[in-house]
Amino acid sequence: EFYGYFAETEFTWNNITQSNRNPLLTLGIGADGLKTGHTEEAGYGLVGSAVQDGQRIVFKVSGLDSSADRAAETTSLVKWAFGAFDTVKFFAEGETVAEAEVWMGETDTVPMVAPVPLQMLVPREARDGIMASIRYEGPIEAPVVEGQRLGALVVEVPDSETISFDLVAGADVPRGGLMTRINAAAHVARDRVMEILPGGDQ
Repeated sequence: EFYGYFAETEFTWNNITQSNRNPLLTLGIGADGLKTGHTEEAGYGLVGSAVQDGQRIVFKVSGLDSSADRAAETTSLVKWAFGAFDTVKFFAEGETVAEAEVWMGETDTVPMVAPVPLQMLVPREARDGIMASIRYEGPIEAPVVEGQRLGALVVEVPDSETISFDLVAGADVPRGGLMTRINAAAHVARDRVMEILPGGDQ
């Protein structure tokens, strides 16, 4: 909520105008913050933020010898970050990712949905190597409550840590009635018989 203030290039109060010392704000690279700094011990530094096409980066540099070095290094850093990484969008908020099996419910399945937009920043050269899988322990016993965590979307990126995104129930699934329980019990009994008997006698 404060980015708008940090992005102001100057501020006038009591007829005195102060310029923002952030060298990135006027370069047209999406910079909107945050804070410059300088001490004898730490040199010239900057905690910066920039947005391009909905992709935000936040970065920090310190130990530079001059304000000119700070401007040059941070400009190069922003351009490199936006050029070297892509935001990969997997699913929108509320979008169904998969159907999970339900045990003893009024319905046999429940949608597994994304509780928030599922996306991540990845190195551009690794994008084609992304692998994703859906993991959950099922069938899930009813009742199921909308918003209940059911499993995860697991994303593997080459040469990076595996990332896991929660998936939640997209609807309520009440526990089934008497006939549901009878059918479920019969199903279990049938499966057990099929496991015991030889294949030709099933």
